[in-house]
Amino acid sequence: MKVGDIVMFIDEGMYKEHFYGKIGKVARSSKNQKGEQYINVLWLHPVKYYESYTESSSFNVNKFKLMSEQDEAS
Repeated sequence: MKVGDIVMFIDEGMYKEHFYGKIGKVARSSKNQKGEQYINVLWLHPVKYYESYTESSSFNVNKFKLMSEQDEAS
């Protein structure tokens, strides 16, 4: 995934209740020392995370699905 891509959070782990199904745009992409890719996502709509809202988050790229133009139209 690269900067500008539209992605959906699909991980069903500990962040599922807050982020599952949320859609955002990749703002930054980097790799850690192990070579794993992490992306910073700007959410299309702020996401409620406990008692506040967040407009962006950083997660491992494996927690996201790349959205296609067809996905966005449906």
